[in-house]
Amino acid sequence: MGVEAAVVDVCVLYAVYAILALSMELEYGELGLPNFAKAAFFALGAFSAGALSARLGVILLGMDWEGAFRERSWFYATVVTREVARTPLLGAVILAVVIAVA
Repeated sequence: MGVEAAVVDVCVLYAVYAILALSMELEYGELGLPNFAKAAFFALGAFSAGALSARLGVILLGMDWEGAFRERSWFYATVVTREVARTPLLGAVILAVVIAVA
């Protein structure tokens, strides 16, 4: 896949989210009609992106899971955040993979 195709894919993804955000603003902001399905869709997407990025960062850093990720997720998220601060390319890779999976 070339650079142009990757840019088009990202632009299409952002356009879909922009359309959803505008439709939510129109429905609830202008008309006063709450639509909780779209809010749940956004919440599910945000949760999935956050969970995937932390786990993907742990995998890319080559860390051991040590059994229960759920109990030590704060530790892994802190380590991944520090490594992304030191190596911005790692953050770009995590972002690209999360967008590709989405």
